[in-house]
Amino acid sequence: MNITVGEAAARMPDIPALFDRCRALATVDLICRTHEDAGYRFVPSGCSYTVGDVLRLPNAGDRSLDVHFHGEAGVLVMAWDVDAGFVTVQEDVEELWTDIVAQVPDSLRHCLWHGPDEDHQSFDDCASRDLPQLSAVMWRLPDDTAWRTARFDPPEGFDDCADYVLQDLTEPAPFTVEHGEAFDDDRSPSDPSSQAIRHIMAMRPLTEDVVRTLNPDRGLADLAPLLCAIGYPQDATSH
Repeated sequence: MNITVGEAAARMPDIPALFDRCRALATVDLICRTHEDAGYRFVPSGCSYTVGDVLRLPNAGDRSLDVHFHGEAGVLVMAWDVDAGFVTVQEDVEELWTDIVAQVPDSLRHCLWHGPDEDHQSFDDCASRDLPQLSAVMWRLPDDTAWRTARFDPPEGFDDCADYVLQDLTEPAPFTVEHGEAFDDDRSPSDPSSQAIRHIMAMRPLTEDVVRTLNPDRGLADLAPLLCAIGYPQDATSH
């Protein structure tokens, strides 16, 4: 069943829980990654004038996801799904998306243009360029009690596909990862790989057994520096 970005926002965890979930998703894909550009990665922000971290899913079957964590500035989630019922480059939705972008708080709006070489200091500067490629956006400031989305009148047939592209964030207790590195779709919750993913999604200290269950060709020692960069806890006794 399709849900809107507003309904997806109601299912999102709070900022601390989302921060852990994003680091866990990046850790799963770090262990399982088969090539450099695959899966989730948790990286320093590419935004030009605010420090922070970003969970980035650059391309998962013509879908992408960025979750920007910027401390006192708050958090912004932006997604793109090729199956959404519109695209931002169409003239008939340009006014709609200009309005949506304008509702994103000043402190987070520059995240919509997240290239590391860009230097957008104001909405006027952003609006003078192409609209960002997104099909769903939500944000939460540190004092907010819930996630917020833009208010707009959706056009007929509107579908932002928010449920699918945001599934790994909104699922309350995932033992699978939908958009990261591929796993066997037929595996059950009792499979060792599913149990290993559940272990990581709970942010339990990473062990050699968990790593080898997901990827026999990698060990905890191989991943230690990258895990430190993500901030995922490690079990010092497992080396």
